[in-house]
Amino acid sequence: MKTLISMGIGLVILLVIFAITQDYTATMKYASYAGGAFIIIAAITTGILGSGDRIRANYSDDTDWKMRMNVSWYYFLIGIINLTGSFMTWYFFLKPPF
Repeated sequence: MKTLISMGIGLVILLVIFAITQDYTATMKYASYAGGAFIIIAAITTGILGSGDRIRANYSDDTDWKMRMNVSWYYFLIGIINLTGSFMTWYFFLKPPF
């Protein structure tokens, strides 16, 4: 259920960006920025951007590991939805027909 909610949040962000800009090029650009930002936030919350000893220390402690993985999964889904929307905007509206 929470996965569907996070995917819905990603779609709402994409639609709000389009409602504000009313331009396909700007929608593509800002949706890709938002998607990239959410994926970076997901990488930070999982702790995968650290060195080897830090990663080992993050995964050895099981107290908050599941919570961090769930939060990072939701951020990742929001980011993927925005990046997919950005690609679809480019493919359907901005790609030159060959």
